[in-house]
Amino acid sequence: MLENTNTKDTITEVTEPRVIIHRDLAPHRRVSYRICKECGKMYHLTDGDAIYFITKYGSLPLRCETCREKNRTDIISKV
Repeated sequence: MLENTNTKDTITEVTEPRVIIHRDLAPHRRVSYRICKECGKMYHLTDGDAIYFITKYGSLPLRCETCREKNRTDIISKV
């Protein structure tokens, strides 16, 4: 009598946790987090901000809003 020696490999599907965006709080915003080149703190950048910076300056900002404001005031005070 022949025995069935075929063994099936089971593949477990790994799923990432889903992020639920509540439409009441953020109807159209997706946020990415970046690290500031100057101070090293994490800051957020929305899709709208990213589109604005790319269309106006051609690239995304490397510094957080605080450091950008500080650089702006330093440049104005030197003039």
